[in-house]
Amino acid sequence: MIEQILKIFTEKLSRPVSSPEEDLFESGALDSMVLVELLLELEQSLGVTIPIADLDIDSVRTVRSIAELAEAATKPVAENVAG
Repeated sequence: MIEQILKIFTEKLSRPVSSPEEDLFESGALDSMVLVELLLELEQSLGVTIPIADLDIDSVRTVRSIAELAEAATKPVAENVAG
């Protein structure tokens, strides 16, 4: 999932990211407008819908944290509730 998200940043959003741990806000790769584009791309490209209620600053600070959020969103509802 990390590689797919890095590819979205580079190819779809034109915002290359140097590593999965890079702080996207500090580097300027992510802001509120790009976040909306990213969420749309995750849904269109990967079929992952991340509820707005699940978003906070730390959950989208790095590609790794976005991947964790996306992976959690792809689990069946029962797993999300139990885990």
